[in-house]
Amino acid sequence: MLSRGDDYPIHQSPEPIAYAGQSRNFYDRYFFNGYHTEEDSFFALGMGIYPGLDVIDAGFSFICNGVQSNLLSSRALGMERMHTHVQGIQVEVIEPLNQLRILIDAPEHGLEGDLLFTGRAPAQEEPRFTRRMGSQIFMDYTRLTQNGHWLGWIKHQGQLINVVPEQWLAARDGSWGIRTV
Repeated sequence: MLSRGDDYPIHQSPEPIAYAGQSRNFYDRYFFNGYHTEEDSFFALGMGIYPGLDVIDAGFSFICNGVQSNLLSSRALGMERMHTHVQGIQVEVIEPLNQLRILIDAPEHGLEGDLLFTGRAPAQEEPRFTRRMGSQIFMDYTRLTQNGHWLGWIKHQGQLINVVPEQWLAARDGSWGIRTV
């Protein structure tokens, strides 16, 4: 099955991009966090793409002045791994390995935002992690990590919060491979 990803020169096998190896537990994940350097404010976003299960899910959490608001979403992937949008949560790659954008559009849950992550140093590849149970691989993944800052805004319960690089620090990681589900 062809998908939008097949127009990019990123194939790793003779299969279309929609097919990710032989394990149903193959995944691709994003994780971001941001925190204010002086105030009691923090957010995190996680997004997982599971092509073997044909599922994408995401969650966004924002904590401000001791109040936590969460948005959790899931949908059928439809074999389109490049469509990273799940009911009010979206991740866009603006400049690979340097800038990614998070969009939150859930006013009915009191959460909206447009946030641009910019790395302050190059993304780092962590050593590959492999674990076996006897002769069977049950974990085999690679992860990248990167520190940076945020620019944009968050609207939380009707209150607009400006997110500026001087006050909002960031960390992110991305991982892909096989993990038990």
